[in-house]
Amino acid sequence: MKKSIFEPLFHPENNRFLAGCIFAICLLTYGGHAYYMNFNADDVIQIQSVSNDSLTYLSQGRWGLYLIFHVVQGDNPGGLFSLGLAVVLMMLTGMVGARVLGIKSVAVMLFFTLFSAVSLYYGQLFSYQLTWVAFTFGVFLSVCGVYLAVTRAKWLPATVLLGLAPAFYQPTIEVAVVLFVGALIFQIGDVGARDIIRRAIYYAAIVVASSALYVVTTKISPYISGVPLGGRSSIDFIQALKSFDRIIDLFLNQSVPFNSGKVDPYFSDIYRVVLTVSFLFYIFCFLISRNRRSVSSLALFLVFNLVLVVAPYFLAFASPADTFSTRSLIAFSFVHAIYLIYPIHQWILASPEREGGGKVLLAQSSLVLGFAFVLISGWQVAKLSFDNALASQQDLLAVNRIISRIDDVLQDSAMASESSICIAVNFNTPTSAGPRGFAGTARATPWSKEWIFRLVDNRFIPAEPGKKEELLVQSASKPKWPARGSVYTDLGCIVVNVN
Repeated sequence: MKKSIFEPLFHPENNRFLAGCIFAICLLTYGGHAYYMNFNADDVIQIQSVSNDSLTYLSQGRWGLYLIFHVVQGDNPGGLFSLGLAVVLMMLTGMVGARVLGIKSVAVMLFFTLFSAVSLYYGQLFSYQLTWVAFTFGVFLSVCGVYLAVTRAKWLPATVLLGLAPAFYQPTIEVAVVLFVGALIFQIGDVGARDIIRRAIYYAAIVVASSALYVVTTKISPYISGVPLGGRSSIDFIQALKSFDRIIDLFLNQSVPFNSGKVDPYFSDIYRVVLTVSFLFYIFCFLISRNRRSVSSLALFLVFNLVLVVAPYFLAFASPADTFSTRSLIAFSFVHAIYLIYPIHQWILASPEREGGGKVLLAQSSLVLGFAFVLISGWQVAKLSFDNALASQQDLLAVNRIISRIDDVLQDSAMASESSICIAVNFNTPTSAGPRGFAGTARATPWSKEWIFRLVDNRFIPAEPGKKEELLVQSASKPKWPARGSVYTDLGCIVVNVN
């Protein structure tokens, strides 16, 4: 970047310092998830090995997640160390992803890494502690597979890696599609239209083959694990298309920049403004390029960008079971990074005599927008982790109050001396926790409302499903918490009737 105030950032001797800064920024962004005591409904049950919840990973076809979180980590998230390892994997993913796009400048590769790694989508994902290592490792495998296909033309190892990655985290397929499409967009104007179409067909064939490999390995996994597959691993194109309104909602609420994340309270208006402006700069940068003004180039650019904004949830066309929450749309992290890095990359490649001057302002503005994007995203992720921590604190304090009542109820009974106490909780009206009411509560979630008692006091063990159902039916006429009689014993169990 000649004649620019940002020129020092692009000096090769500053690359290590820049990489260190990016690592620190990522760690500061996501560190709150590890630093604060944060237990959402999934964490409550997943970190307790006695729950055998790890078997649900196998029933969903996520044997890779089972191997890492259950076998290697022992159902223990690992705190800041695991989060630091996740950041390293994210940085490696970003660097490899930049090479997929054809970026050769180390500084530009690092900026792409920063823009893709600091993201509200990752922030929502990392609210779930089991995701830190397993999911980022899956994304790394997927991006390595794309790298082998795009830059090395090694279709077989690429297919294998891309077929294995979804076993760690299913949205890795969508990340791969985004990078394949991004690589094609970056080649428009430099490669003939026919060659680009051939490459698109080649990449599509690899995605289809790797998806088929994943389906096959998923179908045979029950014969090895002994755990049958559940509904979340199903593929049904007809049923998926019947719920087409879900796809329309995803497009309007995620793909359109000025409306991106509108259903999520942590996606602020200023976030959408920065994203929209960066998208417009990205479009304008393509249009002012001399070698990209042909009809074929414009047509390819239009088609590929349409695919690009749908790719992060393209599995919605095949799977009717997934709701595609914010945390499952991490491929948008790479889409937004492409918007930001494209003008910078084009400036690096531009000839100063012919068109470099016209791209200077766009590139510098994109870099400033990128820094703003990272600042806003990092700030919002930090607020998210703090709100989650307050919600967890509220949950645990509420559970402690109920346990005090349980001890009062049991003090004169034989159950008081038992080391294992059966418990059933009636909590049918979900509530939000935390001062802002954004975060959910683990006390009301069906799979965690008994297990959160065991998290606080390991005397408690959830009642068996059949027995629990009988107890909760009988509790309908009982007083509601905190009234006297809302905590009582029945059929050898403690029953807590919240609402």
